[in-house]
Amino acid sequence: FDWRRERPLRRLGAWLGSLAIALILAGLGSVMLRLSDLYNDLGPARDALLGNHSPREGIGSLANWILQNGPDYSWALVAYMTPIVLLVAVVGCVAGWKRAPSATGIVIGWVVLPFVAVIVLASFPAIRWLFVAVPPLVALAGVGVVEVFRRARSIGGGTLIGAVAVTVVVLPALAFTGTILAAPASAWYPGRDRFEFTDGASWARASSFVRERAAGRDVAVVIAGYGADQPRLHLRPEPNIALVEQGQGSTDGALFLMRYGIVPTARPAGLSWRQIGLFPAKKGRDPVIVYESIALVNGTPAASPDELRAAIGGSDADYDAFVAAHPAVKTWLEALLRAGEPQ
Repeated sequence: FDWRRERPLRRLGAWLGSLAIALILAGLGSVMLRLSDLYNDLGPARDALLGNHSPREGIGSLANWILQNGPDYSWALVAYMTPIVLLVAVVGCVAGWKRAPSATGIVIGWVVLPFVAVIVLASFPAIRWLFVAVPPLVALAGVGVVEVFRRARSIGGGTLIGAVAVTVVVLPALAFTGTILAAPASAWYPGRDRFEFTDGASWARASSFVRERAAGRDVAVVIAGYGADQPRLHLRPEPNIALVEQGQGSTDGALFLMRYGIVPTARPAGLSWRQIGLFPAKKGRDPVIVYESIALVNGTPAASPDELRAAIGGSDADYDAFVAAHPAVKTWLEALLRAGEPQ
């Protein structure tokens, strides 16, 4: 705050008022989040997916995090911003520093500090965290574009040469943006975004498939992998379908599994997953795969109590002995009994 300019108290009041408005808006946003039915899932999702660590750990293993995160974040920044726009942003830094060093220094800090922070604090290079540094970087690039226009026009040819120079600068970025807007599900993305951006249509089709297979019955469904929050949205209107995050509790009583990009965890003795649906994604990305829960008797699959009895064979005592020896199978049978016949 510049106390040397005129009317410092009035300007200080306006500054504090703006700060208060920002805090109030942030508080209202937090209240709106708490009104969502999904708010209670925020904590577990943050713990499972956020993937960050403390500043002490980051600084203590600084070289390790730089080597792990630096290349991916640097490559993503170059790919998303395009090399020529980054070069023009450097021009903007130089031009801005000559005209307004204090303001330019703040903007440069706004770029550098978040970039360094995500490298040091991220447990894995999630590219989306880098975007907090993009707005000030775009502002510097804007200053650079103006400087390129002025310099090109002064060389000769007037406004036309300046316009051509600006077009050369922004055209690669516009082309890249156009490919994403035209087909976001099949566009090319740099770094981890290549597989973290799942095909939402695949999750939607898989969710509809599970809804049909549930057929109004009370069933539990395991969800696993990147984009596993999408079934929570697609299946929210279905009170009979309970979604269980893989790794967040027992899945013995779950009758279906939906996964993307990761291997299902091993099941207890007597149970397995059997694939019943595959919903391909575009451009080489992993599909969303749907499984049903089945029992296994010496390698023979059984998807119902009758099939289980036939696979075991023998007498009722043999059946009871198998179930007693496999608690997970008992839980699975109880889940089938609760679900009942399709409505």
